[in-house]
Amino acid sequence: MSTPKKSKAPVKPIPAKPDPSTFVPMTFTATSDTPTLAEAAKALGVKVADCDPKFGVVVIDPAKRLFSVMSRSCNTTNPDGTPFTGPWSDPRIHAY
Repeated sequence: MSTPKKSKAPVKPIPAKPDPSTFVPMTFTATSDTPTLAEAAKALGVKVADCDPKFGVVVIDPAKRLFSVMSRSCNTTNPDGTPFTGPWSDPRIHAY
């Protein structure tokens, strides 16, 4: 038996800051039944330009008015202003 060869591919370090082009799923609670992307951005504390318009606003739980959008991870912050580092939401999307 031969021993497996070790890969000589360099190990990429985890970046200290998220890639600004990366969208991550975020959830928010809306005040209306059909929130706009602008309302989602306001609820998350990001700019509308930081939300993916192709993904849009997706309903997660209509009874709780819980919705999801894709937001650029580099621009999301906690309520105290510190950078948000997760956990990220990645809901299963289905019709109600």
